[in-house]
Amino acid sequence: MKILYYVSSHGYGHISRSYEIIRKLVTSSAVHSVTITSDRIDFIQDNPTKISLRKASLDVGVFQRDSISLDVDVTLQHLEAFEKNKNSLMETEADYAIQEDFDLIISDSASLPFIIGIEAKIPTIFIGNFTWDYIYSNFGKYNPNFSAISNIHKIEYSFATSAFILPFHCPMDGFMEMHKVGLVGRRSNLDKDSARAKFNFNKHKKYFLFSFGAYGLKDIVWNWESIPDDWIIVCSELTGFESDQILNIPQTYYPDLVRAVDFVVTKPGYGIISESIYAETPIIYTDRGDFAEYPHLVQTLEKSHPCSYISQTDLLDFSFSECIAKIQDTDRNKLTKLPLNGESDILALILQIF
Repeated sequence: MKILYYVSSHGYGHISRSYEIIRKLVTSSAVHSVTITSDRIDFIQDNPTKISLRKASLDVGVFQRDSISLDVDVTLQHLEAFEKNKNSLMETEADYAIQEDFDLIISDSASLPFIIGIEAKIPTIFIGNFTWDYIYSNFGKYNPNFSAISNIHKIEYSFATSAFILPFHCPMDGFMEMHKVGLVGRRSNLDKDSARAKFNFNKHKKYFLFSFGAYGLKDIVWNWESIPDDWIIVCSELTGFESDQILNIPQTYYPDLVRAVDFVVTKPGYGIISESIYAETPIIYTDRGDFAEYPHLVQTLEKSHPCSYISQTDLLDFSFSECIAKIQDTDRNKLTKLPLNGESDILALILQIF
């Protein structure tokens, strides 16, 4: 089986989870190769066998000013331009899929690959926890063109042969065949003590990992003076976030850092939530703008993992004490356990169905 795997270029969550799935797929003798097509292929630093990389983008996503605020106007401009050029892109990709003799197309989470599958007569799979039509329909209140584009995307999704739905999912009613799978996310092979030793953490300090993804925190003013002496703010190549009070750890395997710290501070996205769950590290989360995925992420997060909401005002002042108290008071025995090992579920389903 030769697989063409399209991955959204929106943030790093899609490529990080997709790569975990792909690494599982190529362990099967039934899978000859996987070709990853994404604008985020720079995320992949190793040179794996049976996996090839191809730089291209088949969705627009949502443009962001930074990791906690959206730019709806710019998003619409790019969506409208994408729609005008979509037919040409679809024909090019369908020709490529036919010429390379792919047996299966997977998309996380663009809708156009399902039309490509119809054109190339190749079965298709959706993998994700939201669809872009659901995200864009929420923006219809700002401009009716979002609603029109959302309807186009919803029709495109309906052509998927099958859909594998991840935890933390938004409502999805446009697929003919759906299968729920377990949580997919990167995980550390280190225990807590080993991870802390890797980064030379002081056992008398509390470490907060500021994880704000691909878009950084530029042009935001922080009250650095309010950080307690026994707290250390940790980041890894986070743009717009520089101070003598920050421990910057570049070029590391990020799940090890998630495991090592005491708390992850973030805007909730699928990638960092899944990695925190696997690392058993509590989450302090803030707002991320009017993104329709947000309430569904938060609803499941609150039920399944030690966490606490923080306002952006308190975040900028490093006022974490109430959040820490709430997390420490959490009765973990009452939390809902999510199904894990989604990549194994996905491989099993692919072998069963195709």
